[in-house]
Amino acid sequence: MRTASIYVLLIGVCLSELYSLGVPIKVKVAVFWEAWQKCPIPPSVLQIYFNRIFLSSADNTTRLSTWLCVLFALVRVATLQKISDNRFQMISAPGFGWILIFCSFVCSFVISLSFYFKDEIEELGPWIPQPG
Repeated sequence: MRTASIYVLLIGVCLSELYSLGVPIKVKVAVFWEAWQKCPIPPSVLQIYFNRIFLSSADNTTRLSTWLCVLFALVRVATLQKISDNRFQMISAPGFGWILIFCSFVCSFVISLSFYFKDEIEELGPWIPQPG
């Protein structure tokens, strides 16, 4: 199964899609958890940053799965065109697929983080519970 870079790229697409599908579940659980508590505590700065990283990772994996599909098609075309040339046999190696996944992930993650960290978090003061 893992003897070609195409299969490694497909594994990357599957993992990124699974992560993308898990994000709405996490958001619904967080909303349910907050509604279930009688006196919910506001999130800490660490929790806010964790949620931002989690949501930017969700955007990242959505973008990443699209680019991995494009890379899948490009690698397949390049492999079929250069099938008899021994210099291009490394394109079909699984290691090349992992390198493509890593480079795509890093580029997409930088774009996602730059979007989510353009805002600043401002602390308003100590939290005081509502009476009642």
